Amino acid sequence: MNIADFNSSSRAANILPAKVVPKTENEKKLWASAQALEATFAKDLLTAMGDKLPGSPDSPGGDIFATMFKDSIAKELAQSETLGLGRQIYRETVKLANQQELSDSMKRTIATQNF
Repeated sequence: MNIADFNSSSRAANILPAKVVPKTENEKKLWASAQALEATFAKDLLTAMGDKLPGSPDSPGGDIFATMFKDSIAKELAQSETLGLGRQIYRETVKLANQQELSDSMKRTIATQNF
């Protein structure tokens, strides 16, 4: 099975979570941060690949080209949600924030009760 088969298979819908659609302004900021973190991670992966990428440091401007190329690919990976790291960070952070809000709400409720 190649990646094209996987993306078109009905099993892909069950394996990959749906695209992220932030609702509030805070969720939009969180999503942007998660994507930026994923892009940074992807750039670090590409940097670790070193000489396997286009742009030789020996050529004039080669190191600048290689850096720009890595930045561009990393941003594209993050925006396309290909790796899924940003999506997972976002979902887990929203889940934790919701749990914290629930916990804070319960603490306020308990504090106002007269036993």
